[in-house]
Amino acid sequence: MANPHPPVEQRRRPRPTPLTRRADLDPGLAGDLAAALAARQIVPYYQPVIDLASGEVVGAEALSRWELGDGSLRTPDAFLDLAQATGRLRAMGRSVMEQACTAFAQAAPTAQGWWVAVNLSADDCVARGLPTQIEDCLERTGLEPCRLVVEISEQLVPGPTVNRALEAIRDLGVRVALDDYGSRYSSLDQLCSLPLDIVKLDRSMLRARSAEEAKVLFDTVALADSLGLGVVVEGIETPEQHLLAAVAGAGLAQGFLWGAAVRYDEFVATWPRTSDAAS
Repeated sequence: MANPHPPVEQRRRPRPTPLTRRADLDPGLAGDLAAALAARQIVPYYQPVIDLASGEVVGAEALSRWELGDGSLRTPDAFLDLAQATGRLRAMGRSVMEQACTAFAQAAPTAQGWWVAVNLSADDCVARGLPTQIEDCLERTGLEPCRLVVEISEQLVPGPTVNRALEAIRDLGVRVALDDYGSRYSSLDQLCSLPLDIVKLDRSMLRARSAEEAKVLFDTVALADSLGLGVVVEGIETPEQHLLAAVAGAGLAQGFLWGAAVRYDEFVATWPRTSDAAS
């Protein structure tokens, strides 16, 4: 199986300065974003999720990209705050989910197929009708519920409204993942109180400079395992980090070691399905 390692300059692109206040908003850029949404120029790019035991791709995370007319890309850092400030973040999320589900519905059958993870904003999780919206998307696209994972923000606070919505999503057969656990916003209460299936560990847990710091990763994986949660370690860029995640007992991983996020056609060309390779 191909295992591309992108050049260092591709791995560490400069991060655009986000727009954090309404006063910072460029009316022209806000109009461009509205037009881009209407023209479906906000599209998902896919980064593989790897089974650490087998080395096989088991799924992908759908990451939003804004494709400009000149062939260049804007990454989420450049437009997510703008989308939120202009009230378009939820519409953008719905569009990306629909595109991702449509693409992965064309993949292998459930027993052998990949799953796809899409991100939900904190606003999504408290909005009425979210489970119905997801159910309708699955029906329109034909993707089996077990092949969809929704990722929720580490900033999300457990509570009756949030928990009811997540339980209803899980009742559909869709899995729920807590993103970026181990960053500044996450807490043990989230793991114990939110209805979850998967926890995604923040890349900061890989920066162990001592045995004591590495123990945090090992203990977190053990805790997740005791709670019956699958573990994805994010941000793996080196073979040494790969080995650390595997030795810690994590089941899955993603990061630039296996490649940057790419369009679906490039993704399937780079990572042939197990069923395809066997035929």
